[in-house]
Amino acid sequence: MREPILSFVTMPLGNPEDITLRALRVLRESQVILCEEFKAARRLLKSIDVDFFQGDFEQRGDLPWLYALNEHTRTDEIEALNEILLMQDRVSVISDCGSPVFEDPGHKALLVAEHYTRHYIPGATSLSAMMMHLPEGVDRFLMEGFLPREDGARLKRLKELSRLKQPFFLMETAYRLKKLSEEIKRDFAGWKLLLGHSLTQKSEKVIEGRIPAVLKETAKLPKGDFVLFLLPA
Repeated sequence: MREPILSFVTMPLGNPEDITLRALRVLRESQVILCEEFKAARRLLKSIDVDFFQGDFEQRGDLPWLYALNEHTRTDEIEALNEILLMQDRVSVISDCGSPVFEDPGHKALLVAEHYTRHYIPGATSLSAMMMHLPEGVDRFLMEGFLPREDGARLKRLKELSRLKQPFFLMETAYRLKKLSEEIKRDFAGWKLLLGHSLTQKSEKVIEGRIPAVLKETAKLPKGDFVLFLLPA
């Protein structure tokens, strides 16, 4: 009896050696790998020695077929993908880094593979990496994730967070570091900042201190992925 399995596979944050043996096995056994963006997926899969095929599904041979499923995927493309997935037993979903589904297009896979049994393959995450750097005495925090993109909503949410007087974890895209830096200076005077830049990579930087001092250091860093904790004084 067929048991189609849809696996959500956590990918390395930056260092390919963080991939788990289980994740490697699942990806190599996959008939289809759904990704967020082709460019990032190709780089990631090559770095962990997972072969794949990008092109017409019928020409893939025995290799996992790489398909980008994101907010730009058209309705007719999703319908065609559904037809293919109906005949497959092993499908994996990956993000550009870290775990899929949370704040990325991975949730779309839930719509196109409803008949699959879901498996979740954990691994390195930016939250777990940064938690190890938290100062003594911090035993709870808010997982805020990504702020709203619209300026008014972002500033409103930041002001709300400042009033809570609790540590919280933020995620943001690499190109918004400068913008976020200007925003947090407005409502978090006296707070501390713990910022992780290019986590798990050779160029990794984890900087802790008062907000102005940390932001001065981050201004010198090259563009790269980052996450941060904001900590009340």
